[in-house]
Amino acid sequence: MFDFFNIDFIGWLRSVGIPEDWALVVIDFSEFIITFLLALIAYFAGKMAILGFIKRVAKRTSTNWDDILLEKRFFNRIAYIIPAWILYTATPYILAAHPDISTFIQKGISIYVIIVITLVVMSFLDSAHEIYNQFPNSTSRPITGYIQVAKIIIYIICSVFILSVFLNQKAGILFGGLGAFSAVLLLVFKDSILGFVAGLQISSNDMLQKGDWISMQSFNTDGIVIDITLAVVKIRNWDNTISTVPTYNMITDSFVNYRYMQNSGARRIRRSVTIDQNSIQFCTAEMIKKFASVEMIRDYVTGKEEELAEYNLEHGYDPTHPVNARRQTNIGVFRNYLQAYLFNNQHIRQDLGIIVRQLPSTELGLPMEISCFCRYTDTIPFENVQSDIFDHLLAVIPFFGLTLYQRPGGNDFRQVTD
Repeated sequence: MFDFFNIDFIGWLRSVGIPEDWALVVIDFSEFIITFLLALIAYFAGKMAILGFIKRVAKRTSTNWDDILLEKRFFNRIAYIIPAWILYTATPYILAAHPDISTFIQKGISIYVIIVITLVVMSFLDSAHEIYNQFPNSTSRPITGYIQVAKIIIYIICSVFILSVFLNQKAGILFGGLGAFSAVLLLVFKDSILGFVAGLQISSNDMLQKGDWISMQSFNTDGIVIDITLAVVKIRNWDNTISTVPTYNMITDSFVNYRYMQNSGARRIRRSVTIDQNSIQFCTAEMIKKFASVEMIRDYVTGKEEELAEYNLEHGYDPTHPVNARRQTNIGVFRNYLQAYLFNNQHIRQDLGIIVRQLPSTELGLPMEISCFCRYTDTIPFENVQSDIFDHLLAVIPFFGLTLYQRPGGNDFRQVTD
């Protein structure tokens, strides 16, 4: 190679006092450097030609997968193979007089090619991942974990091939030796393996998706899932902190997923207030007249009063008797008022059931519980509706002759002593 180069240059080297043997060495390595520079020129020329052609094609296509491949440097990294192929092919001829150095350089080029191929595959996987994320079902079937497992496998294969080049052994022999090394690999990649298994179960059972609102008491987290990877699930809490939960713990520990509630278009309101039991009493005639003036329960109060009067007359009970006669109570009227109020509230879903009930009484009083479903699932409008309901409930309780129970505070004791 470069025979024309050997004519005058050898004579010039001899004229400056360099021995012939060293002159040949200088010539060989000068030819190698020139070949290296030509390989770089071929790389830049090939890169410009390939990328220029691909960019023109990408602009004319309606799909964006080619743009993503360009963005992830898939074609750039393929171009890295051009100078490596030129050098690998030319080195044995240029450095034929130096077989050890030629072999060493070829090994280095082989390792370089293995790394470049690995980077090309990584770019392809990153591109495939981004293309997949543009599909609608990518949120319900994330493949981040699978991509990470594939990368780990590729890195292992790459390491084995590099090791085979160093040891001058066939890669198949080294892969066979991995069987004895599997126990160590299982220990090193334990979290990754557990995460991969968990990812399969999460995906197949549709347990978790990006964008889901979840709460997990064992990790003191409550917020939106922003990423699901092989090792961890990242959750942005409502205070804008980030919690990282091991993926495997998502199937070993319990968590609440609010996605189905959000998709249903209804969010449950379930709260109670505690009534002072000393304020519960039978309704007097004045109270009946007062309650009948309320539009939402007028028909109930008058209809119930007629029903009870008929029952007492039929059985000969004195309607004023506190035990024998059937009479309305202020707590009963109040309970029916709450039901009517919720049935007339436009923010409450009427098709999912509305329940106002008494819970077992405690030393703190009689809990009156409301259970219904709000039309809004987002936190702010939901909390506004819930607060409006209980604002009204707390304000209207005295109208029915009832009082709320709350523990006496320091101000209450001061009033007593004063």
